[in-house]
Amino acid sequence: MLEKIRIGNITEDIISRIQQKIHRYNFTDKVLDTTHIVGYRNTASTINDIIGNYQPSVDEHTDPYESIAIDYMGNVQILSTETDKLFRHYTNLPTKIILKEGMRVMFLNNSLFTKGLFNGSIGVVLKIIDNDTIQVTFPLKTGIANVIVVKETSYFRVNGIPSHCHQFPLQNAFALTVHKTQGLTLPHVTVSLDESICKWTSICSLEQSYIMGQLRNHII
Repeated sequence: MLEKIRIGNITEDIISRIQQKIHRYNFTDKVLDTTHIVGYRNTASTINDIIGNYQPSVDEHTDPYESIAIDYMGNVQILSTETDKLFRHYTNLPTKIILKEGMRVMFLNNSLFTKGLFNGSIGVVLKIIDNDTIQVTFPLKTGIANVIVVKETSYFRVNGIPSHCHQFPLQNAFALTVHKTQGLTLPHVTVSLDESICKWTSICSLEQSYIMGQLRNHII
């Protein structure tokens, strides 16, 4: 089916199969299992915020921990809302990340490659130890890795001004942009086939979910 879509041969059978998936799709049943693949960072952020804030907690009286990046230009601290676009070209540390037990997160560098973790590894938060330290479990080919993740500082220059960002090397991963899913194999995805994603990008999105010879997608 993907090969036919790739060359633009959209048959009635393909349309029918996609429509069947649309009718069978149940968002509430799959919200914690699927990865939403979208075209824009803001869309991914919105979905992650919604799921993060409404996902059940071990302690119902405990609110999610929202870690906000600490950003500096020179000796002046800058609000993360002002540095979101400015720092994006210099560091992949997020402006904000919502953390609570059960939250799905993506690791953003290769500093733990000796433990089998790489940029793009996806895991689940097990415990929030303090504001600077959390425990995350990652599935590996050899088993499960329980890793302590701490905040780190990324140093760079913006227009010649020494700057830095202090944040967890993680991002929420219930929703990701197409760019972030390149090279990943995901067991279950939800792809929004709207005007924000072109035909070829849609094909790349669908191919991320190809595993063990089976394509398992919910297409909306």
